[in-house]
This record gives sequence, C-alpha cells and structure tokens, in this order.
Amino acid sequence: MTVQENLLTGAYTRKDGSAAIKRDLDRAMADYDEALRIDPGFALAYNNRGDAWAGRGDLERALTDFNAAIKHDPALAIAYGNRGYLHYRKRDMARAIEDYSVQIRLRPGVLAYINRGNAWRDSEQLDRAAADYAEVIRLAPTDARGWRNRGMMYLFKNDSKKGVADYDKAVVLDPADVNSWNNRGQGRMRLGDKQGAIADFRKALELKPGLPTAVESLKKLGAGPQ
Repeated sequence: MTVQENLLTGAYTRKDGSAAIKRDLDRAMADYDEALRIDPGFALAYNNRGDAWAGRGDLERALTDFNAAIKHDPALAIAYGNRGYLHYRKRDMARAIEDYSVQIRLRPGVLAYINRGNAWRDSEQLDRAAADYAEVIRLAPTDARGWRNRGMMYLFKNDSKKGVADYDKAVVLDPADVNSWNNRGQGRMRLGDKQGAIADFRKALELKPGLPTAVESLKKLGAGPQ
C-alpha cells in the first residue's frame, strides 16, 4: 500500500478523546508528516493533518494546514469545508460562509448546506439559513436535519404553522431527537394546541428527563410530566 493509500484509509475522523483514539491520532499524524516529507505538495495530507490538529484543539496549526491544502489544490472542496468550520468555531461567520460557499460551488452536499445554514442562522440571516436548509430537504428528504433546522427558522420568524409542519416531518424521521419534540411543542403552544403541546413536552421529557424548557412550558400549560 502506498503512502497516499495509507493516508486515505487512515484519515482521523473521531474526536471522543479516548486513549485509543489518541493513539490512532498520533499514528495518523505520523503518516501525514511522512506523506508531506515525500511530497510537500500533497494537498490531501495537509487537509487531513489539519483535521487532526483540530481534533487536538490546536486551531491555529489546523488553519495553517487547511490554508496549505487550498494553496496546493484550490479545487479541494473538503479543505474549504474544514476551514469554514474552524472559522465557525472562532465565531467568524463571514469567513465561514465564504468558505462554505466555495465548498458548495465545488461539491454541493448535505453537510455543506447544513453548515452554511448554521452560519447564516448565527448571523441572524434567517431567510438565507432557511433557504440552505430547504436545499438539504431537496437533496435528502429523509434526513431529519433539514426539516428540523428549517422548522427552527420558521419558529424564529414567528411562523409557527410552517414550523410545526416541518417538525411533523422531523419527529417521524428521527423520533429520538428531543429538540424536535420540544420545539414542536413550542410551536403548538403558540398555535393554541394545548393538548398537542403537552404531549410533545412530555415526550421530550421522556427522552431527556428534567429538560428545563419542557418543564417550564408544562407549568405554563397547567400540566406536568407523566
């Protein structure tokens, strides 16, 4: 197996902090360093090493490697996505959106639209966020993330009817997501559907006992968890 093949199969993707994962990360980093020693222009090695640095919490070294990946291969879409996520973590939404937009232009995909939608959302540009989540729904109609994220935008915009409709889809596609039940309950409460809201808040508490917003909302409705 070549160094390049080793790199592609050994990309670091899990960041749970366990000792085993740390050992895997150390080995992966050694592979990336060796790959770059052999080929200093190997863009994917810079990208994957940047991902590893990010996993270690060293965002500046990660950014340096993502910049190098893009320099050596300006068409490497994943590097823009990874750099965009670094900017997002640093709360630099303008740069995050710029990188996600390039990623989408090069290789549109569900995660890229979700990430850019999140950056639009956190920039308080809710219509643009909703448009990106709508694209997720178009690309992957059975993925609950598009429905629940767009549903949240509708609730933020005080369009509870559309918000509830999106959460209707979300809870069917991912019934284990506590936020979908809780948020649909909020929408139903605004629409005056008391019994529907109570049922949703109770379901949210079943999934996450003690959830403060669900507990407080049930109190407002004169009900309690069952």
